[in-house]
Formats: sequence, structure tokens, C-alpha cells
Amino acid sequence: MMDSVDDSAKRSGVTPLRYRLRLAPALAAGTFAGDLSVDLAVDASDATLTLDTLDLDIEAAWIDGAPADWRQDGEKLVVTPPALLGDTAVLRLTYAGRLSDTPRGLYRGEGFVASQLQPDHARRVFPCVDAPAFRAVLDLSVTVPDGWIAISNAAVAGNRDGGVRD
Repeated sequence: MMDSVDDSAKRSGVTPLRYRLRLAPALAAGTFAGDLSVDLAVDASDATLTLDTLDLDIEAAWIDGAPADWRQDGEKLVVTPPALLGDTAVLRLTYAGRLSDTPRGLYRGEGFVASQLQPDHARRVFPCVDAPAFRAVLDLSVTVPDGWIAISNAAVAGNRDGGVRD
């Protein structure tokens, strides 16, 4: 399965460099909202972008601020730029997902939400090139209800009032 993911990413003509992800889980509803921006290196100005996605409902897509056409094809999200791309581009997606009851992707337990993104479960949390050969930096912000805390195994960049922890 990883070979087909690697191949589709190579054929797309773009490489993700950095993901900036904002998540807002709703434990009681069993859902979460996502807002994702992806910095891209572009190899071909007429490229389309193919990302891995599973059980996510895409709401809208933009490339460099302009609305972009997109379609979901099984576990793939194909985004077509509204114009020829330069050497770099920024893809933005808004979407919704469901919290899993098993430790895959973003999942819930009694009074908590956690993530398990290995080996290929990141696509259950955010559209991405879900293959080790295409690693990129991930900046994550999580909106949590008052009284909750967000814990990470990475360094915390900062905290903000209003239930947000970066």
C-alpha cells in the first residue's frame, strides 16, 4: 500500500513541505473540525495535488487564496488548481471528521481524545501524503473546551486563553 501512495505523490508534481493544522474535537458529538494549510513545493506548473484521506468530509479547498476544484476518489483527494502554479503554493482545506472508537487516527475514550497516526492513520485526521518518504513539518493547534488540557509529545509553542493550546 505504501508504494502506491508514494507513486501517486510523485506523479502529482507537488511535494508537501509543511502542514499547519487546526483541530477542534467535539467529544460528546464524536466529531472534529479541521482547518489545514499546506505549504507545497511545485515541480510542474500544471500539477494537480493528490492527498490521502479516509473518512473525512471535505468542505472547501483553496490554492493561494483562490477557490480550487476538488473531488474525492476512494481514499484520495484530488485538488485541481484554479491557475498555473509557481514554484510554491499554499493549499487550504476545511473539513470535518468523526472520532474513532478504536486507536486509529483521532479517537476518543472515556473523557479524552487522542491520536494514533502510525503507520498510515494520519489520513484519518487530515488530508496528507501519508507515506514516510514524504515527511513534512506539522504545526498543530488544538481547540479544547474550558477545563480540558491538550498534551503533546512535542514541545508546546504556546498557550492562548479561550481554550486554545498550540
